[in-house]
Amino acid sequence: FKRQNASWTMIGVAFVLALPPALSSTLLSGVTVFHKDILKFYDSLVIDTMLPLVVLGMALVAGWGMPKKIKEALFINEEEMDSDKLFRNWNFLIRWVVPAVIILAIVLSLIR
Repeated sequence: FKRQNASWTMIGVAFVLALPPALSSTLLSGVTVFHKDILKFYDSLVIDTMLPLVVLGMALVAGWGMPKKIKEALFINEEEMDSDKLFRNWNFLIRWVVPAVIILAIVLSLIR
């Protein structure tokens, strides 16, 4: 894709995706998706599904995808004594604990 074509394509996709919630109180007021009205469906889709997946992706990129030297350069401050200890703790949490908690939250939201 050229940049202009990609931009127009994304504008079209955003417009089409925005139509149902915009019309949900008038023309589409009786329409339900999975026993929810359109606004509640969009809300649950974004909050319960997309947000945890995006946060999980960010944690995986920060923990596993980013080289350690770059993370250290961004995190460790030579003027602060404990920044290397904080970095080690943060790196452990972002690699192991945060993804596990997010996956647990996703699984629990699927169960309910």
